[in-house]
Amino acid sequence: MKNRKLKMIAPFLTLVFAISGAFATKAVNNTENLATVPGYIDHPFPCEMAIECVDTGGPACLDSNGNEVFGKENPNATTCQTEVFRLEP
Repeated sequence: MKNRKLKMIAPFLTLVFAISGAFATKAVNNTENLATVPGYIDHPFPCEMAIECVDTGGPACLDSNGNEVFGKENPNATTCQTEVFRLEP
């Protein structure tokens, strides 16, 4: 009787472990694939390098003084208007 219950539950448990393993692997891969971009502040000089940020994500990237930093469209640009996001550890 115990064997019969185990035989009925085993496929379900295997499926649960497989799905949870897939989600755990996906979460790790998402943080590894983020592209870091330099964040720049416009004070006191235009486009002064501040910190590393990412090009996609959630909260805005801020420097240590709480100023929002921005990215450049291309490395030769003289203005910094592209929104960048905080690099989560």
